[in-house]
Amino acid sequence: MPLLIAALLVLTFLVAFATTALLMPGVMRLSERRGWVQQPGGRRLHARPTSNIGGVAIYGGFVAAMLLTFAFEPLLPRSGFERLRVLLLLAGGTLLFLVMWRDDVVELPPLPKFVAQVAAALIAVGPYLWDHTRYPDVEGQLTEARGIVLTAFKFPFVNQINLWDLSPWLAIIATVFW
Repeated sequence: MPLLIAALLVLTFLVAFATTALLMPGVMRLSERRGWVQQPGGRRLHARPTSNIGGVAIYGGFVAAMLLTFAFEPLLPRSGFERLRVLLLLAGGTLLFLVMWRDDVVELPPLPKFVAQVAAALIAVGPYLWDHTRYPDVEGQLTEARGIVLTAFKFPFVNQINLWDLSPWLAIIATVFW
């Protein structure tokens, strides 16, 4: 069973990666046609106008991977609670995607982005906020309460990919290790 889970995780990653890679050229063309580009200068280090809606392709890969996991249900059955959790994760991700896409097109002030990030985090952990079942933690595994705290702590770092404007390596390190 652990080998099956590992194989399905790798497949899910590959679908997300391939979907993102296939969508990226079209998103870049759309961005250039619509004028949704960042101009060089200031704190931006790129030498030519660069698309700023790459998140569309990344979101497409995320949705494709999440939907693919429903095809695994015959092999790895989910409870109704787990299905709800995955759907709420998609809902929170969609809210965040829509607000951040809007920000990429017509720069929003920080407060609406912050509110959207808080709302998305609350949507993502929503089932754990009303499920008061206590689960044993005998093997040192993260419990739902710790997951809520970690999710709430993580949401301000959604914009860490914006570090790419300063340094691609800084963005990669922050994304991988945070």
